Amino acid sequence: MLIPPDTAITHWPSFLQEQEKNSNHSVIKKFSASQIFVEGLTVDQANFVAMDFETTGLNADSDEIISVGLVPFNCQRIFLSQSQEWVVKPRRTLHEKSVTFHGITHSQVKGAPDLSDILSAVLTRLSAKVIVVHYKPIERYFFSNAVLHRWGEPVFFPVIDT
Repeated sequence: MLIPPDTAITHWPSFLQEQEKNSNHSVIKKFSASQIFVEGLTVDQANFVAMDFETTGLNADSDEIISVGLVPFNCQRIFLSQSQEWVVKPRRTLHEKSVTFHGITHSQVKGAPDLSDILSAVLTRLSAKVIVVHYKPIERYFFSNAVLHRWGEPVFFPVIDT
């Protein structure tokens, strides 16, 4: 996995500027720039998006994302009408154990798009928002690996982990 440990990123704005500068992908460039927030941004001023994945297992190096859920919110309200969920077809077989955990079945992923078909839409919906996850080793690492395997480079971003 080519993901730097969090301790290696001491200043996210600088890291994101480098990611934007060095990326060969226009969507990653735009997303990286959008994650550099103004200094002094307060919680009540921020726009957030809760991001959640379901996966074929718990290892970001060998398992894959099978659903992506996004719910935008701020301190005043949750924007349910702007929420989005995608079921995607993994490149590996679903394991029976994971199906019993998340409830996403073989028939649901059979006709689903590949994650590469929705990556631009996901990054666009994450742009300029503080990303909130529950357990960043799933959301950040799985997503970075998925982008790396589909676009040839990873994407990294800061998160608030519940």
